[in-house]
Amino acid sequence: METIDSSEQKSLTLEVTENAKAYLRTMASWTNFYAILGFVGVGFSVLYALMMFATNNTLSHLHTPFPNFFIPMGIFVLIIAAIKVFPILYLLRFSRKTNKALQEGGDIYVLEEALRNLKSYWKFIGIMSIIGIAILIITIPVIFIVSMSFAL
Repeated sequence: METIDSSEQKSLTLEVTENAKAYLRTMASWTNFYAILGFVGVGFSVLYALMMFATNNTLSHLHTPFPNFFIPMGIFVLIIAAIKVFPILYLLRFSRKTNKALQEGGDIYVLEEALRNLKSYWKFIGIMSIIGIAILIITIPVIFIVSMSFAL
């Protein structure tokens, strides 16, 4: 989908019913809550990764079969946390721009930008879902083959 240049748009005003405004306000408050929750989750993920690094440092003097097991796991958790920041930012921007657009004398272009952020959020989630399903499709047979090789 392409964006339409503002000079090509036919109408600069959008009349929204009071019910639609109420729905948008509710969506904005829930997406704001979810964005805050997401940032808290990212914070806990970073804390978890730091604990993994500290645990690896503490256990490094022991003679274990996998001496640096927690390092790649901590790096993986940090990568996932960094990826999670992007959709959270899209939700936060949607929430703030929607609230701004619904204020008295709100600008239609602000609502347009809010909806663009919501579109970007769902696009990001869709792409990540496809990637997750592809990883599952690839790893399930691999795990099956490896487990069968150990069974023999």
